[in-house]
Amino acid sequence: MLVLHIPLELLQRNENPMEKPMQTIRRRVVSLAAGILFILLIVWLFTPYRIYAAGFFLGVCVSVYNTLYLSSKMRRITEAALAQGRAGIGAGAGMLQRYLMVTLALLIAMMFPQHFHPLATIAGVPVCYILLPVFELWETQKASRV
Repeated sequence: MLVLHIPLELLQRNENPMEKPMQTIRRRVVSLAAGILFILLIVWLFTPYRIYAAGFFLGVCVSVYNTLYLSSKMRRITEAALAQGRAGIGAGAGMLQRYLMVTLALLIAMMFPQHFHPLATIAGVPVCYILLPVFELWETQKASRV
Protein backbone atom coordinates (compact mmCIF):
# COMPACT_ATOMS: atom_id res chain seq x y z
CA MET A 1 0.00 0.00 0.00
CA LEU A 2 1.34 3.40 -1.01
CA VAL A 3 1.25 6.02 1.72
CA LEU A 4 1.54 9.62 0.60
CA HIS A 5 3.06 12.13 3.02
CA ILE A 6 1.83 15.65 2.32
CA PRO A 7 3.43 18.52 4.23
CA LEU A 8 0.88 20.39 6.36
CA GLU A 9 1.96 23.81 5.06
CA LEU A 10 0.98 22.83 1.50
CA LEU A 11 -2.51 21.92 2.63
CA GLN A 12 -2.85 25.11 4.63
CA ARG A 13 -1.91 27.24 1.60
CA ASN A 14 -4.52 25.39 -0.54
CA GLU A 15 -1.82 24.27 -2.97
CA ASN A 16 -2.13 21.03 -4.85
CA PRO A 17 0.49 18.72 -3.30
CA MET A 18 0.35 16.39 -6.30
CA GLU A 19 1.00 19.08 -8.93
CA LYS A 20 4.80 18.81 -9.12
CA PRO A 21 4.99 15.00 -9.48
CA MET A 22 2.09 15.09 -11.96
CA GLN A 23 3.86 17.73 -14.06
CA THR A 24 7.07 15.71 -14.05
CA ILE A 25 5.33 12.50 -15.07
CA ARG A 26 3.25 14.28 -17.73
CA ARG A 27 6.37 15.92 -19.18
CA ARG A 28 8.25 12.61 -19.31
CA VAL A 29 5.35 10.76 -20.94
CA VAL A 30 4.85 13.47 -23.56
CA SER A 31 8.60 13.66 -24.26
CA LEU A 32 8.90 9.92 -24.76
CA ALA A 33 5.75 9.86 -26.89
CA ALA A 34 7.20 12.68 -29.02
CA GLY A 35 10.31 10.55 -29.50
CA ILE A 36 8.16 7.58 -30.51
CA LEU A 37 6.27 9.81 -32.97
CA PHE A 38 9.56 11.02 -34.46
CA ILE A 39 10.77 7.43 -34.91
CA LEU A 40 7.45 6.53 -36.55
CA LEU A 41 7.87 9.47 -38.91
CA ILE A 42 11.32 8.18 -39.89
CA VAL A 43 9.87 4.68 -40.39
CA TRP A 44 7.06 6.14 -42.52
CA LEU A 45 9.54 8.06 -44.69
CA PHE A 46 12.19 5.41 -45.27
CA THR A 47 10.59 1.97 -45.07
CA PRO A 48 7.89 0.13 -46.99
CA TYR A 49 5.80 -0.19 -43.80
CA ARG A 50 4.08 3.17 -44.34
CA ILE A 51 0.55 1.95 -43.57
CA TYR A 52 1.57 0.43 -40.24
CA ALA A 53 3.68 3.42 -39.21
CA ALA A 54 0.86 5.84 -40.11
CA GLY A 55 -1.70 3.78 -38.18
CA PHE A 56 0.53 3.55 -35.13
CA PHE A 57 1.28 7.28 -35.45
CA LEU A 58 -2.45 8.06 -35.42
CA GLY A 59 -2.98 5.87 -32.36
CA VAL A 60 -0.09 7.44 -30.45
CA CYS A 61 -1.35 10.94 -31.30
CA VAL A 62 -4.73 10.08 -29.82
CA SER A 63 -2.99 8.55 -26.82
CA VAL A 64 -1.00 11.73 -26.18
CA TYR A 65 -4.12 13.87 -26.54
CA ASN A 66 -6.08 11.65 -24.14
CA THR A 67 -3.25 11.69 -21.61
CA LEU A 68 -3.00 15.48 -21.68
CA TYR A 69 -6.77 15.83 -21.46
CA LEU A 70 -6.97 13.43 -18.51
CA SER A 71 -4.14 15.24 -16.75
CA SER A 72 -5.88 18.57 -17.24
CA LYS A 73 -9.20 17.23 -15.93
CA MET A 74 -7.51 15.65 -12.90
CA ARG A 75 -5.77 18.93 -12.09
CA ARG A 76 -9.06 20.85 -12.28
CA ILE A 77 -10.90 18.27 -10.15
CA THR A 78 -8.12 18.31 -7.54
CA GLU A 79 -8.08 22.12 -7.40
CA ALA A 80 -11.87 22.20 -7.01
CA ALA A 81 -11.72 19.59 -4.27
CA LEU A 82 -9.05 21.52 -2.38
CA ALA A 83 -10.94 24.81 -2.75
CA GLN A 84 -14.37 23.44 -1.80
CA GLY A 85 -13.39 20.55 0.37
CA ARG A 86 -15.16 18.17 -2.04
CA ALA A 87 -15.34 17.50 -5.76
CA GLY A 88 -17.88 19.63 -7.56
CA ILE A 89 -21.06 18.20 -9.07
CA GLY A 90 -20.47 17.09 -12.63
CA ALA A 91 -16.71 16.94 -12.19
CA GLY A 92 -15.91 13.93 -14.33
CA ALA A 93 -12.68 12.74 -15.85
CA GLY A 94 -13.89 13.21 -19.43
CA MET A 95 -14.16 9.52 -20.18
CA LEU A 96 -16.77 9.96 -22.91
CA GLN A 97 -14.62 12.44 -24.80
CA ARG A 98 -11.58 10.17 -24.57
CA TYR A 99 -13.65 7.23 -25.88
CA LEU A 100 -14.92 9.39 -28.72
CA MET A 101 -11.36 10.35 -29.68
CA VAL A 102 -10.37 6.69 -29.89
CA THR A 103 -13.51 5.99 -31.94
CA LEU A 104 -12.68 8.88 -34.27
CA ALA A 105 -9.16 7.53 -34.80
CA LEU A 106 -10.54 4.07 -35.58
CA LEU A 107 -13.11 5.53 -37.98
CA ILE A 108 -10.38 7.45 -39.79
CA ALA A 109 -8.25 4.31 -40.00
CA MET A 110 -11.19 2.27 -41.31
CA MET A 111 -12.29 4.92 -43.81
CA PHE A 112 -8.78 5.23 -45.26
CA PRO A 113 -7.29 1.71 -45.11
CA GLN A 114 -4.88 2.59 -47.92
CA HIS A 115 -3.22 5.14 -45.57
CA PHE A 116 -3.73 3.75 -42.03
CA HIS A 117 -3.75 0.18 -40.76
CA PRO A 118 -6.64 -0.16 -38.24
CA LEU A 119 -4.86 -2.74 -36.06
CA ALA A 120 -1.77 -0.54 -35.87
CA THR A 121 -4.01 2.33 -34.78
CA ILE A 122 -5.48 0.16 -32.04
CA ALA A 123 -1.96 -0.84 -30.98
CA GLY A 124 -0.90 2.81 -30.72
CA VAL A 125 -3.76 3.98 -28.52
CA PRO A 126 -2.57 2.51 -25.17
CA VAL A 127 1.06 3.68 -25.49
CA CYS A 128 0.79 6.62 -23.07
CA TYR A 129 -1.48 4.63 -20.76
CA ILE A 130 1.33 2.08 -20.49
CA LEU A 131 3.96 4.77 -19.92
CA LEU A 132 2.00 6.52 -17.14
CA PRO A 133 2.28 3.76 -14.48
CA VAL A 134 5.90 3.09 -15.48
CA PHE A 135 6.88 6.70 -14.82
CA GLU A 136 4.66 6.85 -11.72
CA LEU A 137 6.51 3.83 -10.31
CA TRP A 138 9.82 5.41 -11.24
CA GLU A 139 8.84 8.69 -9.51
CA THR A 140 7.67 6.79 -6.41
CA GLN A 141 10.90 4.80 -6.22
CA LYS A 142 12.93 8.00 -6.62
CA ALA A 143 10.94 9.75 -3.87
CA SER A 144 11.35 6.81 -1.48
CA ARG A 145 15.15 6.88 -1.91
CA VAL A 146 15.35 10.55 -0.90
